[in-house]
Amino acid sequence: MRGETGPLLHLRESIPADGEGDAHRVDALFWCRPLTVPAALGGSVPDGVQRGVAWVPLGRIGSLRIVPLYLRDLIPDLVAKAAAGEPQGLYVGNRA
Repeated sequence: MRGETGPLLHLRESIPADGEGDAHRVDALFWCRPLTVPAALGGSVPDGVQRGVAWVPLGRIGSLRIVPLYLRDLIPDLVAKAAAGEPQGLYVGNRA
């Protein structure tokens, strides 16, 4: 798929405390606009952890298992602000 990347909407960094693992994780959400839509979604190298890839209507976000979970409530607000031309980058620091 080809797309146009817009502003950063959300940035989350998770740094485990000593003894709680070693996975430093950074999640970034950008406002994007598809330029082409392929017949099938997915990358050229499948991710062994993901269960699938799908286009989902914004109204269904609340019913999905999303990691991190708090994004279910945040994504609709971020999308509405970006669509209205009011994107606000948000860094939430070390949040589980």
